Amino acid sequence: MRVEDRNGGVSERAILVTVRPVNDLPSISKIDDLRIPASATAGSVEFKVEDLETPPAVLKFTARSSNPSLLPVPGLIVSGAGSTKTLRLTPTPGQAGDSVVVLTVTDADGGEASTEFKVTVVPDKPEIVTPPASLVLATGKDAEFTVVARGIGLV
Repeated sequence: MRVEDRNGGVSERAILVTVRPVNDLPSISKIDDLRIPASATAGSVEFKVEDLETPPAVLKFTARSSNPSLLPVPGLIVSGAGSTKTLRLTPTPGQAGDSVVVLTVTDADGGEASTEFKVTVVPDKPEIVTPPASLVLATGKDAEFTVVARGIGLV
């Protein structure tokens, strides 16, 4: 370091400056909610990841399911080259329902970013969720009742 005053006086001294690196966290794109037919062997979604210090091939991925009986963790597989990846989701055969999937990317320095989305596995044929109450009717009379069902194509 060098300091000069107005009268021409000069002083110099060596100083040590230490610059410590900062880990910039990775980023992961948002994933929209997904519907998968129960008969599908798998569904898949694309997403993008970035990290300033860690190449995409070195990033690590973990996926968790809020309903592992519907979407078991071994059925959640990340693949792909570069910054575009694919998450393949394989539901348990014969199951239907909802699960929240949390996908986390971790860089080489331990920095993490996550995204979550809902996966709905819908039955292939309509499934009655709430049947109507029992009714007793006189012949020729009309009746009104409600049935709650779910399945592909049902609103």
